[in-house]
Amino acid sequence: MARIHAVLRRSRPPDVPTVIRAGSLLVDTAARQASVDGVVLTLRPKEFALLEMLAAAPGRMDLHHGRVGAHSDGPGKGATFTVVLPTAGSTAPPRSRSTAARTAPRRLAVLIVEDNEDLAATYHTLLERQGHRVTSVHTGTAALTATGTEAFDVVLCDLGLPDIDGHTVARRMRARPDGERLRLIAVSGFSRGTDRALSREAGFDAQLNKPLPLTELTEILERPDGD
Repeated sequence: MARIHAVLRRSRPPDVPTVIRAGSLLVDTAARQASVDGVVLTLRPKEFALLEMLAAAPGRMDLHHGRVGAHSDGPGKGATFTVVLPTAGSTAPPRSRSTAARTAPRRLAVLIVEDNEDLAATYHTLLERQGHRVTSVHTGTAALTATGTEAFDVVLCDLGLPDIDGHTVARRMRARPDGERLRLIAVSGFSRGTDRALSREAGFDAQLNKPLPLTELTEILERPDGD
């Protein structure tokens, strides 16, 4: 088994509620802070992106028969994140009959719209490994330009973009002559009850919350004609 460790230092607690939880790891996307076992960490941008990916990792670890954990001995003692993955020579558990019986997934043209470049790269790699043709952009303006010059089947769009919010991006895409054929999936760091209704009104077909649930995303992509 391969083990990966990362150690980070703590700071004062965040003043915005945590929106991502993975076991003892809490990630506050609004305050750009995180805590492990109650110890709050000070993070550089790339470190925070790493923790966002670690918070989303449990679902990804299941896909690769691995696991992820986090631990801290207390304030001032840092935190340890452990990712355990089977090596190439390890024997993975057999696939279930239902999984083995599935037909090969369709190859789709997917546009990822995510301002966090590290997170976008993670989504890009995971979807590409599933056989899809993937393009990534980091602003709403770039998304509108990309869909205006290239044909996509699916747009995976973060709602909290730096220039144009995701709802506006969806409305503008839907307003185009060929806009109805696109499958639009919203991605949000929040889970308020009104968010899904707003996303539907803007033209999104579905909404997924961060950390991105890969199993649910895969099921959505495999539905014929986005049903």
